[in-house]
Amino acid sequence: MKNSRLEQLLERSANALEELLIWTRATSFPLVQEIINGEFAGEDEAARTRALVYALTDGARSTREITETIGGTLKHVAIAALQQKWRRMGLAAAVNPDSKRPKTKALFDLSDFDIEVNMSAGNASTKSKKQPQTATSNNDESEAHNEG
Repeated sequence: MKNSRLEQLLERSANALEELLIWTRATSFPLVQEIINGEFAGEDEAARTRALVYALTDGARSTREITETIGGTLKHVAIAALQQKWRRMGLAAAVNPDSKRPKTKALFDLSDFDIEVNMSAGNASTKSKKQPQTATSNNDESEAHNEG
């Protein structure tokens, strides 16, 4: 009887944790989107390179392999510095952190934030699917309709 009660308690706890995770993800999405856009959205070469490196940060590739994949535009030490920054920001996590050579894994898929990363034939690029709108631009549009 004691084991049955313990199992029920564990099951209820697991269900509660799953529900908390769902709500946490849902309520955190706007903030994460802002952070992701700040780091990776943009038409400048630096933003495109960061997005590409992030997309390649899969927990399996080493920084040297990523350097090779992107055609050497960033040295492996620069990639390691970016990955360390992303771990501190909560955008990535260490894989096997106790290993002699731990790797890093991106925690988000940039396509979920409307950032496309093209990795075909070493000619990688990024493209934002839609432009973010600010409250100011929405108000300007409303005022233009009211005046016309």
